[in-house]
Formats: sequence, structure tokens, C-alpha cells
Amino acid sequence: MNIVLDTNIIRKDFLMNSEEFNVLFDYLKKTDSKIKMPEVVYKEALALYERNLISRYNKYISRKNNLNSILIKESIGDYKLDADKKISEYNAHLDKRIGLSKYNKIVPLKNEHFKDVVERAINRIKPCSEGGRGFRDSLIWLSVLDIAKETEEKIIIFISNNTKDFASDDNALHEHLRKEAENNKVSIKYYSSIAEFIKDHAVTIDFITSDWLNSVVNVEKINDEVLKYLGLYKEDRILERTEDDLEIGERVTGYANPLSCNLGIKDFYIYEKTDGSLYVSVDYYGEIETEVEIEKEVVVEGEDVDYVYNPVDGKFKMTSRYYSTSRIKSVVDIKFAYPDATATYGITIKDKKIADIELESVEV
Repeated sequence: MNIVLDTNIIRKDFLMNSEEFNVLFDYLKKTDSKIKMPEVVYKEALALYERNLISRYNKYISRKNNLNSILIKESIGDYKLDADKKISEYNAHLDKRIGLSKYNKIVPLKNEHFKDVVERAINRIKPCSEGGRGFRDSLIWLSVLDIAKETEEKIIIFISNNTKDFASDDNALHEHLRKEAENNKVSIKYYSSIAEFIKDHAVTIDFITSDWLNSVVNVEKINDEVLKYLGLYKEDRILERTEDDLEIGERVTGYANPLSCNLGIKDFYIYEKTDGSLYVSVDYYGEIETEVEIEKEVVVEGEDVDYVYNPVDGKFKMTSRYYSTSRIKSVVDIKFAYPDATATYGITIKDKKIADIELESVEV
């Protein structure tokens, strides 16, 4: 069965080297399937890689210069990026990874697609939104339909995390798109992620249980790694979750510091690979204790207590100031938040032992 990937799936892992992608490619080998790449997805993936490459390089230069500005005896030298060369290397890597050949070519756009997209935008037909947006999503969907119609079995797998435009509330293919597929006498099996695809192709292995996983996986290391990841990449999301619990007049300043997390196994799914190894996708779930800085307004009634720093003795001294009328004062305080988090790990098992363990994703 052929598989179509949306650009957002490739964007999560440009090199397609994660264990999730390895399982997907294993499925292709096992079932003699192929990745079919619509032209719009292919071109968009290359353009996204180029933008990410330049953006990350610019950040590297900025941070390198910032570090060099405080170094005394040594400095970090420049790395000259040959962007054209790296983009060309990625193009070749992408072609090889998705198996492009004279037997499996990029699926070109058709001229009639553009007229169809205009009609969809005018009439708000999925995947176009109520605001008429969805040009690239409509082109992808029309390519998916074409690919499905050209297959012998008239069935195709489509993986996209754009649930807003392609999925219904239960994460299945949107009813309007499903009916359109039926009208074209094809079936589109939709998944919102590679992880969801793996879950749908899971098997049962007797010895792999929650208790067994807990006995072979160091949960403390899991929690430590997730905590570090949250601090580096999920601060904005933690702040968003905190804002939901703020009282009237309170607002976050932008500072959040994850202190601890206590994750445990929520669920797991097993995929049996062609080399005899097992891939286990494990969802760890729990609370994250986080200190969040907030600013709030308080009413000072006649007397305001403050602390003044004395540079002589290096201490703070409490002082009182009196006012004839009340006034509003902004103060900064620390609040503790406990948002939930789910961390998905990919664990490869060989001969009943862990061969590899990899953090796949963290959602707050």
C-alpha cells in the first residue's frame, strides 16, 4: 500500500532518521509499498530545509559572536556554510530516503488542479477553511486522490498532522473528504502522525508488559531527559497552559522553570520489524511541577512596605511609606503550575534487551 506524507511530517525530522521513520520504512519493505511524493510536498520540503538551514546558521553566528565577546584568550572560529552544497546534498538524501527512481517518480501537479482549488476556496470546500485559505492543502489532497485512483487496490495511506483541515474531531479523515474519496471510488486511510500509524499496526508480544518495561527502562533518566527538554523547547507552551489558571489581574512575565516531573507509562504499542527486532512506542504521562513568574496589581491601602538594599552591609532593609490615599502597585511573584505532559519514547528491543531508546516527542 502506497503512503503519502505531508510536508509537516518531514519537517519534524528532515533527515528521516528517527526510529519512527525507520519503522515506517520497515513497513514499506515488509509490504512492498512505496512513498508517493506529490510535487507540492517535495518542493515545499526542499524550501523548508533551505529556510531552516539559513535560519539555524544565522543563529549559530549570532551566538558564536555573543560568546566570543566575553572570551579573553581564545575565540571560536567561523564555520563557512556552503548553503548551495548543503541544499544539494539534502536533495540527494531526500530522493534516496523516499526511494525516488525511474519507477517511482514525483507525482506532478495537473493544470486542472488549480481551477479546482479556486472553486474550493470560493465555496469553502475542505480542506479549504471557512476563510477560504488552504491552497497548498487542496493541492495535496487532489494529488492524494490522483495517487489513490492510479493504484491497483484504490487505497492509499495519508499521514498529516494538519488535523484542522484534514481531520474530524475524532482524528479520522474529515467526513467531507471521506465522502469525496468514496465518490472517486477510492479509500484514504488517514493518520495524524507516524506514531498513530505505528499504533494501528501494533502486535502483541507476551513478555512485553508495563511491568517489564519499568524493570528495564530507567524511569528517573526518562524524567530527567523530559525535564531538560521542557526547559529548552517547551517554555512557551508551559506559559500558555499556566495562563489558563491565572486569576483576574495576573499575567505571566515570560519566565517559566520546570522543576520536576513524575511520568509513568500510560500506554505502549509494539511493532515487529523485518530483522526480528521489536520497536515499542511508549507514552509516558504525568504532571510537571513548574515555577512561573507572574505580575499582578495590588491595592496599597495607605501604607506600602518595601525593601531597600544597603550597599554598605549588603543587606535589604524593610521600610514603610505612608500615603493619604490608596494606590495600585504592580508586584512580581512566583506561582507554581502543574501542567500535564506526554512524552513518547521509541524503544528498540533485540533478544529481550534494549538496543536503543529515543525521545520522539513531548506534548504539554
